[in-house]
Amino acid sequence: MKKIVLSLFFIASSIFAVEVKPFVGLDIASIDANVEGRVSMEGVNASKNIDFKDITVILKAGMILEKNHRLYFSYINTSDTIEGTKADYSLPAINYDYLIKHDRLNGFMPYVGIHIGYGKTDFGTDGLVNESSVDYGFQVGVLKDITENISLELGYKFTFIDAESSISGTVLGVATTVTYENKDTRALFFGVNYKF
Repeated sequence: MKKIVLSLFFIASSIFAVEVKPFVGLDIASIDANVEGRVSMEGVNASKNIDFKDITVILKAGMILEKNHRLYFSYINTSDTIEGTKADYSLPAINYDYLIKHDRLNGFMPYVGIHIGYGKTDFGTDGLVNESSVDYGFQVGVLKDITENISLELGYKFTFIDAESSISGTVLGVATTVTYENKDTRALFFGVNYKF
């Protein structure tokens, strides 16, 4: 009976065996966020888009499954100045990429993927609440193996964000509300990955 159970176990494990290749990566990214500032004063509304740009690092760790599927955790933290005050955005996220392999691509592997994470925006202004949100998006790019363990990567990542915070008060006797909204971020990145 033990031999039968062991035989069934080994057969099942070989059927469901998946080739797994762990990796870590480091990307240098140019971030551009779409932040909107709005002021409301007794029926008068004004808004403007605020530049939020930064060069930052994206950390990655995960695995390549069956050579075509990449599943990994990434972390990004970026900051810039909004209206003279330092603002921050961070996003730990789970990512999935489908790697396109073909002999005619000369070792280049294009990919398309999606990501979802728990973002946090700190607008940096006293009285505004730090906002957390479930952020999601997509990425596209290309990988190129340099050696058996090292690959270079060039990609673009777009993230939808729903983080809005406002503060109300009186300015010169007029009721005023100031609102900041982080709508999305775009990242162009170049990176190096190490496969174990």
